[in-house]
Formats: sequence, C-alpha cells, structure tokens
Amino acid sequence: MKNTKLIKNINVHLYKTMQNKGVSFQIDDCSHNQRPTLVITPSTDKTNSYLDGMQIIFEDEIYEVSQYQAGKEENELHIYLETKSFKVALTNMLKGNKKRKPIKIWN
Repeated sequence: MKNTKLIKNINVHLYKTMQNKGVSFQIDDCSHNQRPTLVITPSTDKTNSYLDGMQIIFEDEIYEVSQYQAGKEENELHIYLETKSFKVALTNMLKGNKKRKPIKIWN
C-alpha cells in the first residue's frame, strides 16, 4: 500500500520542526496486507546522542514513541507514548532517551 501522502505530510512537518537542528530522519514504509506501517528514526552526527535508539512507529492510526535496544542488556523495547497526533509524538520523541520512564517494556 502506498503511503505517499502521509509520508509527504510527515516530511514537511519534520523539515519545519527540525530545520537547522542537526537532526535528520529516515522514514521506512513497512506496510503489509493493506495495513499502513511507517517507522521514523532520527539520526545525528554525534556519538551517544540523546536520540540513539529512538523511533516513532505509525500503525493502526496510532503513533508510538519508543526506544529499541533499551535496558541494561540492550534487549528491550521501551514504549514512552501512544498518540493519534504526529506532532505530539515528535515532541515527545525529541525529549530523547535519558532519564525517562516507559509506559510499557517488551523484551
């Protein structure tokens, strides 16, 4: 399934929000069986960035902010927020991965 319009809207919002902040994003379309699924991951040039492992997953009309390779052994997925608003998800993700308490943990 093509998510061209959704991806374009997300790109426009990312550009407006992150312009001149040294953060770039990759958007992967992982849709399957007519079920739109996008994974949005930030990156910076810095090592040990506060954004390491952070991502936004869009599926079933919900944006989920999470961190992969989390936990002491880096084998957990920490979920920080689930929302229907991309703007809220982006703002939450930009808080980074330091000193946050997840609402769910998957391992």
